Amino acid sequence: MRLALLFLFLSSLAKGQLTADVVLTTGHSDQVNAMAITPDGKFLASASTDKQIKIWDIAKGMEFRTISGTDGRVEQLAFSPDNRTLAGTSFNEELLVWDVVSGREIYKGTAETARGLGFSSDGNLLYYINEDAAISKLNLSTLTSEVVLDFYTTDFVFDKNR
Repeated sequence: MRLALLFLFLSSLAKGQLTADVVLTTGHSDQVNAMAITPDGKFLASASTDKQIKIWDIAKGMEFRTISGTDGRVEQLAFSPDNRTLAGTSFNEELLVWDVVSGREIYKGTAETARGLGFSSDGNLLYYINEDAAISKLNLSTLTSEVVLDFYTTDFVFDKNR
């Protein structure tokens, strides 16, 4: 079954009458597992069991980009503070990072399927739970990773203001 998002936009005519412009946007072909909204609230990313990530322009009510090619269903998503980078972790223990504008994969590594994913306030570091269940950080400039906290972790909440 194809899922569809239906957006209605009301616009005013010269005579003051209202009409509804209907924009039908085809969405995912399976259930949605994760969503994230950009820090400025302009875009929403949705990840589905169909192994696709769709980025939606909220104001226009239209799909901006589809990112395909994950090996497993993406279960969590996070946007960088500048909205240009999207990160996710998958059920297949992948850590994935994409350029939002081009849709290009920037990084593919290993991560735990647990919850916990967040960018530093400058967007240069991505914090996540690695395959050994320790909190790690990925430097997005050098694409190198290091353990930050070597304790067994199943979840963390990231506060980029601290």
